[in-house]
Amino acid sequence: LNSPTTRAKMGGEKYFLLPPGSWGDNIHIDEAKILGRRKGGMNKAPMSIDDLVNQARQQIMNNKVTGQSYIAWNALLTGKVQAFAEEDSNSTLLYEADFGTNTYAGTDWSNPATSTPLADIENAVLAANTSVDWGMGKIHLNRKQLTELNRNTNAADLGGYRPTTFTGAFELAKINEILANRSLPMIEMIEGSYQLGASPVQKLIPDGKVVITGLANGQAQLGNITETNAIHREDGSTDRQAEIRGGFWMSVVEANKAPYTVDVEGGWNGGLQMWYPEAVINCNC
Repeated sequence: LNSPTTRAKMGGEKYFLLPPGSWGDNIHIDEAKILGRRKGGMNKAPMSIDDLVNQARQQIMNNKVTGQSYIAWNALLTGKVQAFAEEDSNSTLLYEADFGTNTYAGTDWSNPATSTPLADIENAVLAANTSVDWGMGKIHLNRKQLTELNRNTNAADLGGYRPTTFTGAFELAKINEILANRSLPMIEMIEGSYQLGASPVQKLIPDGKVVITGLANGQAQLGNITETNAIHREDGSTDRQAEIRGGFWMSVVEANKAPYTVDVEGGWNGGLQMWYPEAVINCNC
C-alpha cells in the first residue's frame, strides 16, 4: 500500500520511423520510335501516339508493383531496405536501414544424402525470438529449394520419413504434415522475379535462401509498404492545391518543338515499414 504502480514495458513491438524514399520511372518516346512502330495486326498503319503513351503508362505501373515486391522481399531476405543511385545494386548506395531480423546458417539442401532441413528449420526457430509464435508461421522458398527438400534421403532427418519402398519425391502436403506434427511453420512456395536495369532477371527468393516468418503479438502481417505524399503537378496543371497528395502519380509531357518527343513519368514516395523484425528469420540453406 501507499506505493506507486510499477512501470510496465510493452513487449514485442518495434516501430521504425524512416525517411520516405522516392521511386519511379521515366520512359522517353522520341520521333523515331513513333514513326518506326506499326499498329499491331496491320502492315502499313503507324502506331498511334496514344497507344505508345498507354503502353508506357502500363509498363511504369507494372514496374511499381514489381518494385514494391522487390523492396519487401529484399527486406525479408537481408533485413534491410536499400536505395541505390542507379537501378543496379552495384551502383552507389544512397541509403540503408537495417531492421535487425534474425539470421541462420543451415546445411546445403542441394545435397539430399547429408542435408538436414528439418533440423535446420527447428534450430532456426529455437535460436530466434521466443515470444514469436513460429508454429503458425510460414516457410517461404522458391521451386528449386522446394524440389531439393522433396528429394531429401537423409535417414536421420526428413529422409527418415520416407517409406522403404518409396524412392520418389515427397509431396508438399506430406512435408507440411511432418512440420505440423513438430509445431513448425508450413511451407509456402513463392514464384516471382524482378530485374534491376540491364542486369539478368532474378528470382524474388534466390536459390539457397529460405525465409521463415512467425506471428508476433498474434499478428500475421509483419509490415507494410506505405505511400506517402508527393509534390507533383499533374500533366502541366497550374493548380497548386493539387501538388501535394499521396499515392502514385503519373504525368505525360510533350515537347512542342522539332523533333517531337513525349516523356511519360510516374512514381511514388514512401517505403517499407517492418513492425515485427523479430518474427523474421532469413536462412542460408
